[in-house]
Amino acid sequence: MSSPIINEVYPNPETGSEWIELYLNESLPENFTLENYRLFDSSRQIFLFTQEQFANHFLVVEVSGLNNDADQVLLKNAAGEIIDSMARSEEHTSELQSRSDL
Repeated sequence: MSSPIINEVYPNPETGSEWIELYLNESLPENFTLENYRLFDSSRQIFLFTQEQFANHFLVVEVSGLNNDADQVLLKNAAGEIIDSMARSEEHTSELQSRSDL
């Protein structure tokens, strides 16, 4: 793993904002920049990174408008290449979903 990955997705919470957590592999420097990286769901861009910084190799960003049914979250680099993705199942649409292979 040589790039950031999508670690957790929390869509459609009962209170508060939807959010996505990224994990930065410890082999990458803590000051790794995500400038112009983007998060997408299956239908549109949901977040554009500018100057966000990782803390202890994690970064949480608030998003809005995630599809609240089965969906996929994609992380794309500045060139538009898919760096990582996480699928969400329809049976867990309002639950925290974590990556199980970390």
